[in-house]
Amino acid sequence: TGLLRENIFPKEFQSSFRKAVALVDEPAVCVSHFRTLLGQLTKKPSRNNAERLRICRQVYLATWTIFVWCRDASNLDAAYQVSDLATLTLWHLGNAHFGSTKDARALSEVMHKSVLLGHTIADAFMKEHVAPYCAVTDGLARSVPSSASVDINLKLFEVLGRIAIQGLWLIHARGTVSDEHRPMVETALREAHTLLGNAVANNQALSTPLRDDHVIEVTLAGLFLTWCGDGAFLAGWLRETASASIFSHRSQGPYPCIFREYSDLALHPRSSQGYREEATIGSVLYPTLAIWAAILEDEEMFAQIEAFHRRYMGHSTWQLWIPDDISEEHMYTNSDIHGASINHMTMGQGTAHLIEQLTREVNASPELSALSAMRYGQWPLVLMACRLYRLPVPPHFWFLNPYVERQAMSEKARDTTASSAPAAKAAASSD
Repeated sequence: TGLLRENIFPKEFQSSFRKAVALVDEPAVCVSHFRTLLGQLTKKPSRNNAERLRICRQVYLATWTIFVWCRDASNLDAAYQVSDLATLTLWHLGNAHFGSTKDARALSEVMHKSVLLGHTIADAFMKEHVAPYCAVTDGLARSVPSSASVDINLKLFEVLGRIAIQGLWLIHARGTVSDEHRPMVETALREAHTLLGNAVANNQALSTPLRDDHVIEVTLAGLFLTWCGDGAFLAGWLRETASASIFSHRSQGPYPCIFREYSDLALHPRSSQGYREEATIGSVLYPTLAIWAAILEDEEMFAQIEAFHRRYMGHSTWQLWIPDDISEEHMYTNSDIHGASINHMTMGQGTAHLIEQLTREVNASPELSALSAMRYGQWPLVLMACRLYRLPVPPHFWFLNPYVERQAMSEKARDTTASSAPAAKAAASSD
């Protein structure tokens, strides 16, 4: 019955939909055709809410159909990726037009259904493709259909990000559901917490990131673990990650690098002159680990990272990423480069100074609070976009986490940060 739904699209769009459905067992190809379909549907600006609603319903139905075919093929990877793309695209199309009119309410309803469908797909993906392997030593690694270390590393960090995003959506749901449904959410939250803990504890590869932008998954997992109050486990994992990454760099092992292309990663590391400096010309991973060390009050880990920066990484720009005034236009579709960097994070003056510096930067950067997803209280959408489009998680999210406030923020830092993002704070405080 899925193929019959091609009639919901104009004839010139049906080929892309048909190919996406037919190739659900080849996730990369399926997603490529789905992206083409999204581009075709959204190429022309919508003239009114009725037209906008029609497009949103078409995207939702296409996503649902692909999910059904993926479920029948016992391969939910393509459905997961398509769902993320669809949800973010629908938010981009509809968020400025939610309101009280009939079509505006219908837009909001389609968006809500898309989020729920995403939760359904994520839950099915975890139960079928992740949970059976997490409790076994190196179980996730052995489930990857390749013996190449690069393939295992890339796949495991991808799965880590998915587990963390599911957990963060549950954190969000805990603050919004009725009392009747709260026990169900709490049970799911405990299961996600256990799943992530088992994945990290039983798979050594998750302590040895190959790509510097694996910091995205590390940060998402860290946010989830701290929101669950599991700072001790997080500190142990990050301490091991920092030590392993630094040791790999010093011993010319597979240290974290800036490259993303598979062909570059497969040959990493190379021994040519100047290669190591090129591969580590910038980093978000190491300053993020240093900030986590400061938050978790792990002076030993912080000192290790600071010494590494001073002795071996003088050539490298350590930086963080924050949204800018055009991020709202591009955040949910990755339609153009946006955002700004925080450079020259100071490591040599201790953890308290680093937290103060970070607080000032967040205080001077209110653009995150201006994002529609934050204003509507749907902050996991921003984290979804960061994971999908490979944007480092904005440091503001550390300050929205109650664990961070309890552990590391001085009263002055807390007051300053609260004034920088009142809308985002209100959206997350109930969690």
